[in-house]
This record gives sequence, structure tokens and C-alpha cells, in this order.
Amino acid sequence: EMMASRKPKLPQHLQMDTVSPATRLLEKRRLMYEVQEAFEGEKKNFKKKESAFKNREQELRQKDFEIQERLIKFSKYLQDNEAKKKRAETRANEEEKNIKVINAEIEEKKEELEKTKAKAHKIEKKVTAMRKYEEFLEKVKDQYPDEFPDLQDILSRHKTLSEANQKLKNQQLNIETELENLRNQIADYEKTKTNKILSLNNDIAILQKKLEQIEEQKNDLQKQVEERTSTASGQSRQLGQILMAIDNLYWRCKTKRDNLKHKIEGEDKTKDFDDFQAKGITAKKQLEVIALYLEDFKQIIDTCGTGQKKGQGPSGGFTETTRQIYYCQCNQYFFLKR
Repeated sequence: EMMASRKPKLPQHLQMDTVSPATRLLEKRRLMYEVQEAFEGEKKNFKKKESAFKNREQELRQKDFEIQERLIKFSKYLQDNEAKKKRAETRANEEEKNIKVINAEIEEKKEELEKTKAKAHKIEKKVTAMRKYEEFLEKVKDQYPDEFPDLQDILSRHKTLSEANQKLKNQQLNIETELENLRNQIADYEKTKTNKILSLNNDIAILQKKLEQIEEQKNDLQKQVEERTSTASGQSRQLGQILMAIDNLYWRCKTKRDNLKHKIEGEDKTKDFDDFQAKGITAKKQLEVIALYLEDFKQIIDTCGTGQKKGQGPSGGFTETTRQIYYCQCNQYFFLKR
């Protein structure tokens, strides 16, 4: 756009149609040189600006790098101070804990000391209280020197008697405990037997109810068996009628069709009328043969209908023998349909 705005216009005398082509070419070259000079000047200005911008960019990068280094140093300084602070706090907390532990140990030792003093005071009181017994034992020894020549003999006699007394007390306690255990066992046994009797009575009642229910189920099942037996008899009768009807149709097709013959492969000739499975297989094969006869009759009727549509009579296009076969088969087909 700048170059287009600076494009000089041709002089008025050169715009005339009378100017020669050579003059116009020279004028265009002159204009081209001017435009080229202007482009070179702009190019130099652009390079100067580009150089200045690059220098400025380099200065900014250097300043940015210095700022980043300062930030890194400052961050490291803050991290060091934070670590020192944490170490100092940790050390202070440990010192506080140690002080608490030491104070607790001091209080514990003071309590132990007080307990020891109280225990020593009790022992002193006990010793003072036991002196009268020692004096009493001395008097007994002086009074019975033959039996108790020494204080240890008196203490041994007392120990023996105490042990015997304790042994008798323990025996009495054991006998009383055994007696109480026997009483508890008797009570538990009576309670267990009573509960067992009640449980057996309940079981007898439950089994009696189950027996009644089983009897009812038995009666229901007998009724169902009788109903199913009667139903099966009716179904067997209906099945026999169906099989007889199929067999009748089959023998009609087989005995009254001299010209059309269809056979059953492996025809069953059993005489056991109770073997419905074998009779069913035979009936299925007989129905297939009946279907083949019906297909033949349908083809005959279709052939007859096609001939009538073409304007031929019932005998048109047939020989005498064929016509007779046709009438015979049609009569037999309608007889089967009835």
C-alpha cells in the first residue's frame, strides 16, 4: 500500500496518445528505479530497527536472567531460614519434652521417697507392737523350760498347729464345696430331664401333626392318581380313535389307488395295541404317505384347471385311458375329502 501510495503519476504530456512506446518504456524504467531506491531505503530502515530491537531484546533477556538469579538466591535464602527455623523449633520441642520427662521422673522419685518413709514408719510401729508378744514368749519359755527351751520351739509348735488348723479348714471348705456342687448337679439334672420330657412331648405333638399332614397329602395324591388315571384313559381312547382314523385313511389310499402307489419304508406290522410310541411312529409315516397322495391329487386338479382356462374341455388334450385315470383319481380325492 505504501508503494502504491508513493507511485508517481505520469506527466500530462506523456499520457497523451501521441507519446511513442520507447518514451513510455523509459518513463516506466525511471519509475521502477525510483521505486527500487525507495524499497532499498525502507529495507535499510527495517534492518536498523531490527538490529535495535534485537539489542533491546538481548538487554531484556540479560535483565530477566539477572532477576531470575536474584529470585533463586532469595528463594534459597528463604528456604535456609525456614529450615533453620524448623530445626530450632524441633530442638525447642525436644528440650521441652525432655524437661517434662525429667520433671515427671523427679515427681515420681519424690512419691517413691514418701512411700518409702511411710513404709518405714509402719514397720517401726509394727516392731513396737510386736515387742509385747516377744516379752510374752520369753515369759512362757521361762515358765516351761523343759517343753520350750528356746523361742524357736514355741514358734515351730505354733506354726505346726496353725498349719493343721488351716488344713482342717481347707478340708471343711472342700467338703462344703463338693456338697454344693452335688446339690447343683442334682438340680441341673432334674431341670434337664424336665426340659427333655417337655421337648419330647412337643416333638410327639409335632410328629403327630406331620403324620396327619402326610395322611392328608397321601389322600390328595391318591385322588390325583385316580384323576390322572381317568384322564389318561380318556386320552388313550382319543389317541386310539385318531390312530384308527389315520390307519383307515391310509388303507383307503393304498387299496383304492391302482395307478398311484406310495409305500412306507420299514412299515410296522406289530399287533401290540398298547405300544402307542410305535403306533405313533407308524401313524406319522402313514400321514406322510397320505400327504403325498394329496399332492398328487392337487397336481391333477391344477392340470385340469389349466386345461380348462385354455379353452379345452375336460377331455381336451387327453387320451381315453388318461381321461379315465383322471376321473377316477378326482372321484377318489373328493371321496377322501368327505
